[in-house]
Amino acid sequence: MYTDSLKDDSEFSVIDANGTTKSSQQIDVTGIYQIASDGRGGYFLPSELTSSLVHIDQKGKITRSKNFNVHNYINNQYGYQVTLFNTNVDINTLEIKYKNKIKRLNLPSFARMATFDSNHVYVFCDTESKSYIYVIGLRTGKIIRKILVKKGGADDMDIFHGQIVSPTFDANFLITLDSKNWKVQYRPLPHDNPDRMVADHNYLYVSTKEGYIMKLNQNYEVEKVTKSNPLILNMLVDKENLYVLSQIQSDQYAGYIITYDKNTLKMKQKISLPNIRDTLVQSFILLDQKEREEHK
Repeated sequence: MYTDSLKDDSEFSVIDANGTTKSSQQIDVTGIYQIASDGRGGYFLPSELTSSLVHIDQKGKITRSKNFNVHNYINNQYGYQVTLFNTNVDINTLEIKYKNKIKRLNLPSFARMATFDSNHVYVFCDTESKSYIYVIGLRTGKIIRKILVKKGGADDMDIFHGQIVSPTFDANFLITLDSKNWKVQYRPLPHDNPDRMVADHNYLYVSTKEGYIMKLNQNYEVEKVTKSNPLILNMLVDKENLYVLSQIQSDQYAGYIITYDKNTLKMKQKISLPNIRDTLVQSFILLDQKEREEHK
């Protein structure tokens, strides 16, 4: 996903393992930084600068609509669509959609990020002086708990073995919240500024703003570390590999997707991503084999 933060210009491109563009579609929307599942084999492309929501269905049809407000987060699983809206400076809105029913909840703070499981939605919020994790009933849309944490600035959240995990800005630890007893713990890291994460069965991969990638076990012990490019935007994992997207600005390339062996963290491949107009690469997904065949 490529996008421009100033002009109504984005690009959804399918790129193979050699860095060759197989198909590409220009989208007249600004500020698309996320690719999210629609729960039906398609994708949502939410603008984080406008209320525009782009949808690509399973057959590749692209539609554009206006949503409630500017998006911070959207995802669809367990039959529920959860969206976090940046309503204004002091209030953000959580929307939970199930079939034709919509519940909205205003949160009196800046809601940075969310995630959810089959029972609860977890929202990381910052105020001027404090930070909280809100626990909200997925079915009721009501606040169950408001849990104070000692550090803010989380731009990512994930669920790892029943614990909600958040990296925070300018810290040397991860915040974990146990969904069984609501206990908060601070897990120390050997490198500062944790930023992005991806969970994979018994391991959690964490990157920092400086480009370090750490492989943590279930006890949050660091088993492997490698140094990648800085400006890591997101990471994905499959059966064999860890895939890391890094943004660069050069005359030749917009960024790289670097493939690592997920067990050893040894680099296997580096895919150069082409420049597309004045846009910057922002996010990526892995197409399954059927989707790859469709784009040949």
